[in-house]
Amino acid sequence: MAFQLKAKESLAREITRNVRRQIERPSAIWVRKGEPHSGHYSEEAVLNEVRKCFKKCVAVIRLVRKELGEDVYREAK
Repeated sequence: MAFQLKAKESLAREITRNVRRQIERPSAIWVRKGEPHSGHYSEEAVLNEVRKCFKKCVAVIRLVRKELGEDVYREAK
């Protein structure tokens, strides 16, 4: 899922919204059919999705590092 920014919203708000969406994505996959690990997705596949989502989060935090400031960046990292 790509990050999407709305032109009328602040950068901070849009980054926060997109990062939250990335963090929630793996749990949605895990319980997609109403019960955990229904056989549709293996544990390994879900863990891979978690890694990918967090890599995207880290990448976007690096991109906005200057705007965040060093203190916030180090805390988020």
